[in-house]
Amino acid sequence: MLFWVYMMGFIFREPFSPYGGTLPGELLTLMMIVYGAPGALAALIGVLGIIGGIFALKRRRWGLAMAPAIASTLTPFPCRIPAIIFVSMAQPEFSAS
Repeated sequence: MLFWVYMMGFIFREPFSPYGGTLPGELLTLMMIVYGAPGALAALIGVLGIIGGIFALKRRRWGLAMAPAIASTLTPFPCRIPAIIFVSMAQPEFSAS
């Protein structure tokens, strides 16, 4: 519901309240922080994961392949611990190439 109210502020160019009147600007700023900060963090971890996956497939730069595995600990997905384990177990393959 809060996200819908926030999006109505963008559509109507003023903070819209379903209960009548307008919402204070501080509330919209707070909502932007609550929804925007985790979204930006997830996007950053996603880009880091793509870059790390490329380096892991090429078997180059073990540190850049390990960084997204460590950064994935900030996500709620269950594959974060196995990612760290599997990338750390593959370290000899990186040094061999």
